[in-house]
Amino acid sequence: ALDIINLNAFLGPNYIITAQRAPLPIVGLVAGEMGGSEPPLLRGADFVLYKLRDGVIDEYTQAADRVSAQLDEIEDRIFGRFDPAISSRIFTLKHHTAWAKRRITPQRGIIATLAHRPHELIRPETQVYFRDVEDHIGRIADNLDTFHDLLQGALDVFLSLAAGRTNQQM
Repeated sequence: ALDIINLNAFLGPNYIITAQRAPLPIVGLVAGEMGGSEPPLLRGADFVLYKLRDGVIDEYTQAADRVSAQLDEIEDRIFGRFDPAISSRIFTLKHHTAWAKRRITPQRGIIATLAHRPHELIRPETQVYFRDVEDHIGRIADNLDTFHDLLQGALDVFLSLAAGRTNQQM
């Protein structure tokens, strides 16, 4: 399953406040960097926001990689050793990818705003980093579209093979 937790961030001129419904590893990692030799806050609160957003997007990338692996398994269960129970797995994964796409799509606009629009709290040198995040989230969204199409194709093939097997048994 894809578990996406919202990370709410409030950015000020020299501070950032985060809130989320459950602990997020990236918040702990970035907070842990504050005690290091080069704390992100020395580069500005906007840079800390970048680090958080980049970490969240990395989590999405890992989730997309898991979906890709599950797609490989589904293809094997359709073509390698036909498994009649795979249809529910396809529907579940299709639902999860559509849900993730609905969650990620609005973030593209937010990241684009941070990356391109002048803002008093986001310095131009930090916007360059947000452009990298924008590129990553775009690739993830594109991958989710591809996964959805592949899952639809897998479902179509599954239904065709199931119908063929039923006809052979008749």
